Amino acid sequence: MERRRVIRSLGVGTAAVGLAGCGRLTGSTGESVLGTVVMVNLDDEAHTVEFRVEWDGSTVHESTHDLDASNGDNGASPDRTWPDEAGRFTVSARLASGEWRVTDPAAADYPDCFSVIVKVSPSGRLGLLTSTDEYECSETATGA
Repeated sequence: MERRRVIRSLGVGTAAVGLAGCGRLTGSTGESVLGTVVMVNLDDEAHTVEFRVEWDGSTVHESTHDLDASNGDNGASPDRTWPDEAGRFTVSARLASGEWRVTDPAAADYPDCFSVIVKVSPSGRLGLLTSTDEYECSETATGA
């Protein structure tokens, strides 16, 4: 249940989800590895979330996720279609046809590991939480 501990440490409650990750870490070279990506809905209503990863100027992942009401204990993770290695990327999410929220590792000076939680708050607002904990890119965290 190591994954649940990681999710709890990020402030989203217990979640039994698959964690996406990477096999190696890099130095602060203007690139980061995209580690754990988790989606949770803490609202009493179901929500549809659109999710996207752009890597070196190209879209490498697009998906839509229907999150059940208050699924904080059983969140979702998008299928990993982005590279395992370090790169320059952005992560974007929005509630069905709403405004895109965007985050990228440049705001944190390109840490070795950059992980994202897409969170629908109890009031139905979308937020992107980030972490630079290298554990979230480790084989232990990802179950590899």
